[in-house]
Amino acid sequence: IYLDHVSAQTKVFLDRLYSYLGPNLAHRFPKGVKAVLVFTWGASGPEAYDDVITWVRGGLSGYFDVETVSVIKAADTGAHPVSGRDDLLQRAFEVGVELAECG
Repeated sequence: IYLDHVSAQTKVFLDRLYSYLGPNLAHRFPKGVKAVLVFTWGASGPEAYDDVITWVRGGLSGYFDVETVSVIKAADTGAHPVSGRDDLLQRAFEVGVELAECG
């Protein structure tokens, strides 16, 4: 999260999905796609950007029928980097296992 929304790189990725929209193109997006959303930010509140997460999740679901199977949130990463947070690393591992089993 940068300046209260997704990073420029994430926005560009989402914008590139636009080519799949339209009455004749909707069928081109693969069916059964699943997503894991991972968000990091420097603010200390763990719910600080839930509205952004809801926006991304809703767009993926509403436009492309992408199922979000998990969301991993890491707040306060300036003071507490993810690399030192065993709980988040373990959760990411577990989500990876879950995602592999879904496919």
